[in-house]
Amino acid sequence: MPGPGPDGFNLSTAFAAVGRAVPDQELLVWRDRRLPYAEVDARVDVVERSPSGKADYRWARPPRPPWAPPEHEGRVTGHRRRMASFDTVVLDIDGTLLDSNYHHALAWSRAFDKVLDRHVPAAVIHRHIGMGGDRLVAAVAGDDVEDQHGDEVRERWEKEYDEVIDQTRLFESARELLVAIGAAGLKVVLASSSIPKHAERPLELLRAGEHSDAWTTSEDAEESKPDPELLDAALEKVAGGRALMVGDAVWDVEAADAQRIPTIGLLCGGTGRQELLDAGAVAVYDDPADLIAHLGEALEAANRS
Repeated sequence: MPGPGPDGFNLSTAFAAVGRAVPDQELLVWRDRRLPYAEVDARVDVVERSPSGKADYRWARPPRPPWAPPEHEGRVTGHRRRMASFDTVVLDIDGTLLDSNYHHALAWSRAFDKVLDRHVPAAVIHRHIGMGGDRLVAAVAGDDVEDQHGDEVRERWEKEYDEVIDQTRLFESARELLVAIGAAGLKVVLASSSIPKHAERPLELLRAGEHSDAWTTSEDAEESKPDPELLDAALEKVAGGRALMVGDAVWDVEAADAQRIPTIGLLCGGTGRQELLDAGAVAVYDDPADLIAHLGEALEAANRS
């Protein structure tokens, strides 16, 4: 199997995972030919970057078997089994694809320490990461603090997070997860509630322009999670029908549940498995790599919900 490309991205890994989940699913991939995922996996040679920065896929083309139809006959036709009744997967970013929840908790903790005359425990803050910043101050420090110091705390948090954002990294196989979902025939929408300047880093690391159909920032919704407005905005960007949510926080689950959208939870943001299940997640996996390995199972669980 080919190894990762120069930046560590391995397209073959993504196709192999989807092939294991749905071996008879077909994918339109090359010169208008539909190929089973397993064959796509065998054909992937390497992923390189062209001078333009876009992906340049080179295919190792094995000899045609004697039973294969002539190429001039065109596309392979016939019934194509659907993996699920969803057409869109909405993915949270912080704590789900980007290892940033503890950076956010640290930035909020430092902000509170510099504004207030008392300490707000970092553990309390962490349990509320994923909730909108307009709600977090009151949730962890009380309504009085929000009324008297809310804006000042948020301004301080923004500066503190600016200092550590460059230390955030993608979780293993985060980008490959986007590719695997797209290869399954589903639209990929990244639902970030970050302010635009903070959303730039993960969108760049994920190569959102290549591997997603749309994304959101805090500017796309007036209400923050657990209000579902951001999910509505995300789906509007792709004219989505039935959606599935992937997130790491109970706030993701609550927002999706308000719109009757099933959620697959990930543990990599620091929330416990039982907490996510109790909130309503239909299945929970360790991280993006674990979800890729069980993608067919996860989609089936969501489809049954």
